[in-house]
Parts: sequence; structure tokens; C-alpha cells
Amino acid sequence: MLNLLRGSGLEGLKGFLPIREGRIIRPLIEVSAQEIISFLEQSGMAYCRDSSNESSQYLRNQIRAELIPFLKGKYNPRIEENLAQMAEILRREDDFIRQHAAAAAKKTMQQKKAGSVALNIHAVKKIPEAIRWRLLKMLLEDLTPSGDGISFLHVNAVNDLTQKNASGKKITLPAGIEARREYDQLILEKKRTRPKKNQYAYVMSVPGTVHVKERGLTIKATLVKKIKTDLSRMKNTACLDWSKIAPPLVVRNRRDGDWIQPLGMRGRQKIKKYFIDHKIPVAQRDDLLLLVDRLSVVYIEHRHISDRVKISPATKSVLKLAITPDRPVGKGSKPPG
Repeated sequence: MLNLLRGSGLEGLKGFLPIREGRIIRPLIEVSAQEIISFLEQSGMAYCRDSSNESSQYLRNQIRAELIPFLKGKYNPRIEENLAQMAEILRREDDFIRQHAAAAAKKTMQQKKAGSVALNIHAVKKIPEAIRWRLLKMLLEDLTPSGDGISFLHVNAVNDLTQKNASGKKITLPAGIEARREYDQLILEKKRTRPKKNQYAYVMSVPGTVHVKERGLTIKATLVKKIKTDLSRMKNTACLDWSKIAPPLVVRNRRDGDWIQPLGMRGRQKIKKYFIDHKIPVAQRDDLLLLVDRLSVVYIEHRHISDRVKISPATKSVLKLAITPDRPVGKGSKPPG
């Protein structure tokens, strides 16, 4: 009854379970207080009362002493039995939804790590609403210290986030939880106070080698006259027209105001907009390596070469960049972006 007044869902309305988590057993949960007291008195066994159960300052006691007697006398003398029966029905229905929510988690989850889960947004949208709500509530509670603090309003807000095409939108929830849309993913994450990501910069000598310790990789720059291999098949390699580069060359991560001249275009594009257009997750943008000359960005790691420095039939000297990870990229991992 208390949870009904609070507007609880099935989990609250099903009441206390006789057995919970396979280890907590309440053998007298279905026996009334009056039945227990009568048995003790008939058996001559001493017992004590919890004085807090007599205080009217607690809502639970007001319900027990005022509301239940009123409902019994005015509407239904078997109200307590009927509420217990309703709780039993709701337990079965709650078990059904919980099992389907757990199955939905396996189908929709793309990544799970400490304090964070990523779900495929298209798969989430296809889940029946009741199951989707329980799935979101379950995942949010898993991210809270005690599983408490997540209300109807919070689950409703995250559910709305799944139904709208709003990449980049995020909401802040209790216990430091953040829910956000990143393109085809819904990410639920326990935010931690983190130091600001380090900016790095290394001057690139040509020919020469630079080790980027922040990324755990080495870049080797050499000058060659011709490229005989199909560039599209050269992994971790980029080739630029050396004569069109304005030294010095610097290897670094992004800075405010960075721009590049996209291939096939005369104009410029801000690196921030490039990342957005190519759906590069926000968390990966500060990790991507850039090669920058005196004028602009000329190369984005594994992705793009500036039109200004592209190789043409007139190219006489080619700057060849070979990127080598400190350790091979294994299955299940990939470079940023």
C-alpha cells in the first residue's frame, strides 16, 4: 500500500518476497502480526514490540493504523487479503518482464566496462516499451552505488533520448550518471572526475622518426620519388606531396580552430565539423593524431589527407609516413576513429 501511494511500478507493488536472492528468507511474511501475537500469547512466550511501530510520524504506521482500517470498514473487509493476492500476481508478471529485459540487454549491448554501457540505439527502439523501460531502469540502477535514486522521471528522460534523433544530446542523472546519444549508440556512464586530457606536440624532422608516447605509436617520415604501391592498400601509411608542405611539420592532437582543406574541395573545413560529419565519437576526438604544417592540418590519422598536399602527376618528391603501433592492434581493438 505504501508503494502504491508513492506511484511505484511492478517492482514496488509486488511487495516483500518470501525468498530474495536465494539467501534471504522471510518465513513469516505471509502471516499477519495478530496471528503471530496470538500464537506467542497462547504459548506463553515472551516477546517485545518495536516502539517505532506505534509512532504516527511514520507514513507506514499511518497507513496501518488509519488507512487500512478505514478501507476495511468502508469498502472491503478483506482488503489485506486482496492486496496480498495482487502482490502475488504482480510478482509473476514482474519476473516475466525482468527475464525479457535481461535478454534484451544481451541483444542490444555493444560494449560494457566498469561504469559504462553502450547500447545499439536501433535495437533499443525495437524493444516493446514495457521491456525497454525495465531495461533502462535496470542499467541505470546498476550504475548507482546502492541501486537507489533512479525514479520514473529519470527513466522517462532516458527513454525519450532513445526515441529522438538527437546525436550529441546528453542528460545528467543522480549519482553522477550521464546518458547521451552518440550517433548509433546510447551510452550510460558513471562520470568520474578526470584530469584534463593532455595535449601533445612533436616536431617532425624529414627524414626522421617520432615516438608519440601518449598514443603508443611511432611515425617514420621518409622522402621517396615515386609510389609504386596502390595507396588504398597501404595500411597505416600516408603519402603527401613534399613540395606543397610548409614546414615545420608537427605531430599533435587537435587544437581549437584547427582546419583542413578536404580532398576535392577548394574551401576549408574546421576539424571539429569534420569529426561531427564523420561521426567520430566525442571520447575519441582528442586521441586522433594530426599532422600539421605552418598553414593547416595536412593529415588526419587513418582518415584524410588535405587536398592542398595531395599527390598529383606533377609530384616530384613524396613524403611517406609510416605509423607503427608499439604493439599490434589485436582483435576487438582499433585505432581511434
